[in-house]
Amino acid sequence: MWAATFWLLWNRHAETSKSTEAVSEAEAKLEQDREKQPGLIILKGLCSITRFTSAPPCDPASTKPFDDHVLYLFLVGQTPAVGVNGDQLQHALHYEADLQTFYGAALSLRSSDQADIIGPNNSGSAASLRAGLENAHFDPRITRISVAGITSTPIASSVLNAHSVPGQRAVEYTSFGDNTSFVQTQFTDLFKAEDQDIERLAFLLESGTIYGQSDTIHDLKNVAVKNPLVIHFPREISLLRNASRGINAASDASSETGASPYLHLPLKDSGIEDTVKHFSPELSPFSQEAQWMAMIRELRRRRIEVVAISASNTLDQLFLAKSLHRELPDIRLVFLGSSDLMFVRYLDNSACVGSISFTAYPFTALARSDSTQRLHNFANASTESLFNAAMYTFWNRKDIRDLHLAEYQRSPYPTSPMRIPLWATVVGRDGYYPLGVIDGCASDSSSILPTFLADATAQTCNRDKTNPPPTISAFDADHHSFPAFSWYRLCLVITCLCVFHSLVLLTANYWSPLTRDLALEHGDQPRRRAVYIHIATAMLLSMSFITAYPVVTTLHLLKFNLITAVVAAITVGSGLLAAVLSIRRTHCFLARAVAEPGRKRSPCRRNLPLEEKEDLASEAFLYRWFHLIALGT
Repeated sequence: MWAATFWLLWNRHAETSKSTEAVSEAEAKLEQDREKQPGLIILKGLCSITRFTSAPPCDPASTKPFDDHVLYLFLVGQTPAVGVNGDQLQHALHYEADLQTFYGAALSLRSSDQADIIGPNNSGSAASLRAGLENAHFDPRITRISVAGITSTPIASSVLNAHSVPGQRAVEYTSFGDNTSFVQTQFTDLFKAEDQDIERLAFLLESGTIYGQSDTIHDLKNVAVKNPLVIHFPREISLLRNASRGINAASDASSETGASPYLHLPLKDSGIEDTVKHFSPELSPFSQEAQWMAMIRELRRRRIEVVAISASNTLDQLFLAKSLHRELPDIRLVFLGSSDLMFVRYLDNSACVGSISFTAYPFTALARSDSTQRLHNFANASTESLFNAAMYTFWNRKDIRDLHLAEYQRSPYPTSPMRIPLWATVVGRDGYYPLGVIDGCASDSSSILPTFLADATAQTCNRDKTNPPPTISAFDADHHSFPAFSWYRLCLVITCLCVFHSLVLLTANYWSPLTRDLALEHGDQPRRRAVYIHIATAMLLSMSFITAYPVVTTLHLLKFNLITAVVAAITVGSGLLAAVLSIRRTHCFLARAVAEPGRKRSPCRRNLPLEEKEDLASEAFLYRWFHLIALGT
């Protein structure tokens, strides 16, 4: 456990209350100098907590800044387009060198000849970070640099892991973000394997970033191969989000039917500041809206059925999802390498319900490491992957049992590796639900979501089918997992309908004004009424079966629960009871057309005149097929 103290000199431009004219030249220069300084987080370890390193116990009476139970984390800003803030990075490295020179501080928890860096978060920051590390003036004792980030493209990994020229320090980079290229390939292959037309698939990728330009979808070597549609939307779509939210604010407020205990999620933010400035902020949203309309027309013209969205900004993803749901409600949405709890927020997730997410961080339950019982409540996949990057940085690289990574799985065998699978989840009304494991490996790279062997070495995940991954559970095996409450309510409604249907058939009486139409043996047109009963019974039986059947198909994902099994059994049993009683009530009108065995003392047993027998025979010939169709459905 650590006690944290932070120091940030950055100001949010949205919170600046002074006008441009009121700011003096000295204040402007001071503000610029503050923006060039890195942030700082000081973590002081508590001596009463067991250490995760092999260092000697800390001294509670010591307050020296170079004690190894005090961690200094320098924060450097970065953006997806520009990359790492060079001034902040240079100052952070300079401060670390001073701590090492004057206080004997170590730049790594594992070795005195190594420096540790957590980051970058964006693929566009890889090149600038690499350049900053190459030009940094480290102590000659530092021979290598270990970097653990959450980038999602092979380009960033190749840039940071590039071989250093003689005389430079070696850089070892490991990413715990989703491998976007691998996810795109797996999703496209899965789409083709289902015999779907690949031309009915479209990818929406953001423009202006390395993340959006990482395109492994097209097969450029074979022009005869059909490729999905790829559309790059403007990353500056935040201006359109802000404008649309301001225009629709009044209508949204008036459309509220009542007070809600939940907050409403606005899609408005302060905008981006790492691209060319818009000199006409009033007209730019209209231009972007025209671009978006053109994209919608293209999707409609090509009859696109599935749209996969990749964006570095979650608000952009939500805006695109809501816009597509409004304009093209029949399109299936897919989010690649992205999971965020804002997609499943009550009252704001109507456009995302039913969408599918392909990611290594499924969010079907609270995250848990395979070697600990601690549960972590993360907000999104980026936060969870950053947690893994930090835990990897603090790891001693000696025993794999000391490596606590969220969502990584390991079988109980001592020599088994630790790996992370690729999940497909669906957005429900109250959370993510698992569809299944797409692949036992979430990456095909040794530097992105690697597999850790028993000897604490990292390598590419083994995707050989002769060596399958360990059995993976979507939920914690020590806790029961239940379906949504809406499923129980639906089962209750269907069961009540089936029971009511059965009771009415059992108590039908010709002398009752409410049930006389169901007393077939005493009424007219019994075969026509029997068809109506069979149609209603077929609907009830189908609803009961379709509602309860998913419990059986998800037994390999959910831990067996007696209450859920009983509810499913009662639901199916009530449907079967309704079917049995319906056939029992109408069986005398199903087969024989003239004799009509019927019940005892029923008019069906009387001897009929010849003309009435012929009429019944012609009538029963048609209704016999109607009964078969009703019961068959």
